[in-house]
Amino acid sequence: MAKRDTTTRLDFWDSLRDLFSNPGLFFEKLKSEPGIKKSLLTFAIVSAFFTALQFIFNAGMMGVLSRMLPWGGIVYPTMAFVSFGISILATFVYSGLIQVVMIAFKSGGTYKDSYNVFTYSMIPYQIFNVIPYVGSLSIIYSFILMIMGISKVHNVSKGKAGLACLLPAIVAIAIVVAIIIWVYMWIFRNM
Repeated sequence: MAKRDTTTRLDFWDSLRDLFSNPGLFFEKLKSEPGIKKSLLTFAIVSAFFTALQFIFNAGMMGVLSRMLPWGGIVYPTMAFVSFGISILATFVYSGLIQVVMIAFKSGGTYKDSYNVFTYSMIPYQIFNVIPYVGSLSIIYSFILMIMGISKVHNVSKGKAGLACLLPAIVAIAIVVAIIIWVYMWIFRNM
């Protein structure tokens, strides 16, 4: 019986181990990944688990909301499901924005490559975000992983990869700030 070649296959636990212990090797293996199914499934499993964990840790909030509002008991669980759905949708949108920048740089990668790198890179953030205060800093590690991965799979410099990864975040922050300013001005104009 012939032995199967598993050197480039990304299994769930091996993927997570390599992502944390040897990201260079992980992203090298990721180049041969045929589609986005495994990365989407891995991200969804991790995201669902840690969203549920945050929900459990913050269960006191559900009690507060249910006492404050007659429909408050349903708001918090709904927010958890919406948060999960938005995180899945965000993987497609943000990866698309990265790919647009990579196309502008005339890189060698595809949307599949951008998507796989983005979703796997965001897993550390999903995992560590449950830790109060420190967890939100894990986004920095996720961006470092993303820059490493985009550089490797698209064959571009780390500077171009960094720009491709950070530019969508800067644009998103600018849009949110603009909306906040607009709402603020609208409220005070109508008072």
